[in-house]
Amino acid sequence: MDELDVIRRAIEEHHRIRADIRLAGEAVNDMEALFNLQQAHATWGQGSVRQLTEATGRLQATIEGLRKGLGAHFGFEERYLPDIFGKNLMMALILEHDEVRGKLLECASAVSTGVPGLQQESLLAFRNVVQQKTSDLSSTMESHASREEIILRMLEKSLERQRQAKSS
Repeated sequence: MDELDVIRRAIEEHHRIRADIRLAGEAVNDMEALFNLQQAHATWGQGSVRQLTEATGRLQATIEGLRKGLGAHFGFEERYLPDIFGKNLMMALILEHDEVRGKLLECASAVSTGVPGLQQESLLAFRNVVQQKTSDLSSTMESHASREEIILRMLEKSLERQRQAKSS
């Protein structure tokens, strides 16, 4: 795989990961909508807790899929980009990858505690923590992907120009 292929693959993977981030956001929005609906009711029944548990399960599955996808993507970048990026830029990239991994772990941990009992205060606290952690993760990932994509697009342009110059 040549350098231009590596750059293009990394860009393509960013687009797929952004779609996964949107899925996580939609799962949180589902939880929010469900919670708001339930909050409008005076009592919390077993059905509403079951629905919140199901929404949380969907979010856990989305986070796990994101973890696997990011693991493969970061592994690809950390294997193939060092020669293209150079030592200092690669070190900065790995620091950002570590930050994203940490936010992902925090989010997974918050969701894995599970839906608390029927107490509204516990449910409010759970919802707020999950939303905050998911929002932090999404923001961190989006910022990282945007910065990295700028660098990748610049390199892509340079490598395309070099390829054209060689073929002329």
